[in-house]
Amino acid sequence: MTAAPATPSAGGPPAPRPRRSVLYMPGANERALEKARTLPADALILDLEDSVAPDAKKDARERVAAAVAGGGYGHRELTVRVNAPGTPWHDDDLRAAAQAGPTPSWCPRSTTRGRCARWPRRWRRPAPPTAPRSGR
Repeated sequence: MTAAPATPSAGGPPAPRPRRSVLYMPGANERALEKARTLPADALILDLEDSVAPDAKKDARERVAAAVAGGGYGHRELTVRVNAPGTPWHDDDLRAAAQAGPTPSWCPRSTTRGRCARWPRRWRRPAPPTAPRSGR
């Protein structure tokens, strides 16, 4: 069993949340993402990294973002495992996960603490587009 932060307690550190089962679901497999909605797991990791072939990364990213945004996973904690920093897919994975909803992301294969420490600054939903200014 693992424990991780749940919701922050007033003025203190987050309370631990025990997990009995955590399942990895390949992001490229639409059937697996759908079945995950019915499985009795405490947490699901929707994987965009190792379980996805390079030529399927873009489609898997879109599929996972749509699954997270669509909901239906109940009480299960969702995490998106993005591709490692420095890969061609990393930034797009982070952007898609942030836009999909309030889902944490897992920083895989980081070689330094600084790589993942920069995430909080980058982990923001994009600002809404501004209205065009009228020409004066």
